[in-house]
Amino acid sequence: MQPIIYCFGEVLFDHLPTGKIAGGAPLNVAIHLNNLGRKTAMISRVGQDTEGKELQSFIKKRGVSTDFIQTDTTQPTGRVEVTLDTDGQPSYDIVQPTAWDFIELPNIEAIDVLVYGSLACRHVDSKKTLLKLLKKSNFNAFDVNLRDPFYTQELLLQELLPKANLVKVNEAEINQITNWMGYEGGFNSKMKLILDHFELDGIILTKGSQGASYLNKKGFVHQSIIPVDVKDTIGCGDALFAGFIHQFLQEKKPIECLPFAVATGSFVAMHSGGTPKFSEKEIKQMLAKG
Repeated sequence: MQPIIYCFGEVLFDHLPTGKIAGGAPLNVAIHLNNLGRKTAMISRVGQDTEGKELQSFIKKRGVSTDFIQTDTTQPTGRVEVTLDTDGQPSYDIVQPTAWDFIELPNIEAIDVLVYGSLACRHVDSKKTLLKLLKKSNFNAFDVNLRDPFYTQELLLQELLPKANLVKVNEAEINQITNWMGYEGGFNSKMKLILDHFELDGIILTKGSQGASYLNKKGFVHQSIIPVDVKDTIGCGDALFAGFIHQFLQEKKPIECLPFAVATGSFVAMHSGGTPKFSEKEIKQMLAKG
């Protein structure tokens, strides 16, 4: 029986110049995993407002369980003001506080897979809940996802990375982590330092237009991007992570997991917004052409 993949953290509306779209990194991952045929559930919190109802409706329509999305009678639904530069790169103004800062511990006995990031820990309430859930989970997939100023060295090095099995970082994030650790080598050696120090099953390094790399105890794999006409890059990293998790849970080898993951990210880049609909078949077709 296929396990439910729980995604913990922020659910919100990204308010773009062109309008608003549902978002939040863990929600994007949940939706992409559902696109790939996985059972997913969000653990989060929305306000008792119009956008909270809209968000819950959207999540249900995309096939993700809302059974563990709570309603806050005081705080509003999450909101991010997004601006895009001339290259389509987003910058974010993450409004606070909002409902997802106050996620309470859900009634879940055991968790097979938990996906989480650092942003949900910006408030002590949601952070406490996450740390309790991590203890219940058999496999923890951590998207570092640093958002200034909502992180600290202690949070990353002492609380979140030690609980992780699989980690995804970008170049800026791996530099920040290894700087804290007092190390200044190249990217490959930085990946190995983190893998060994935190006893991870694997680490993914996303490199934007240069593709992505993956390291585990058996070796290193790199995958270049598939060239596409980019609409915007919102949700690309989330799609890549979802694609990798989907393959990883099937016990596919890294040389299969990473190309599939990069293709999933590339597919999302071809579309506006972070959660276009797609199927596993479409990603495989893209891989075959690429």
